[in-house]
Amino acid sequence: MKKQQSSRRLANEKSSSSRSRSRSSSGRSSGSSNRSWGQSNDAEGPEAYVIYCIVNTSYFSNKGSLAESVARGFLALYNKVDKNRVNARALDAWEETGERLVVLNGLNHRHLKYLAEELKYVAVDTHCLNKAWGKSQLTLVLSTIGREEDLEEYLDGLNFLR
Repeated sequence: MKKQQSSRRLANEKSSSSRSRSRSSSGRSSGSSNRSWGQSNDAEGPEAYVIYCIVNTSYFSNKGSLAESVARGFLALYNKVDKNRVNARALDAWEETGERLVVLNGLNHRHLKYLAEELKYVAVDTHCLNKAWGKSQLTLVLSTIGREEDLEEYLDGLNFLR
């Protein structure tokens, strides 16, 4: 009887260690070893990471195509950040702090390009979803992930999408 229990315990330990190895080998780590990604210096808990999607409201005429573009922009940013081992820690922190996704109104293509230039130094990562329009490209959605307090000063004046 004791032999069976010890063999089960050993099998459970092996399976749990293989699960943790597979998670870390996929590029996503727990984030607990590096305090700068998920933990604040105070005892309050993890820092709040948030994903913002800023929409070019001058282009969209119906809600269906707008929702599709926001989803495509969000997924493109998520996949881009998940592939990078260093930035994947921000995704872990984002998941630990409630997975907040905020959709904001942008004015036009130029406004989104300006925000992309400003946010590339503050945010963990950004992604522009573009549409080919003749020989030029039009930015439809700008997606960004970062610490909420860092991004708020740049995105504070924008309204929520309704």
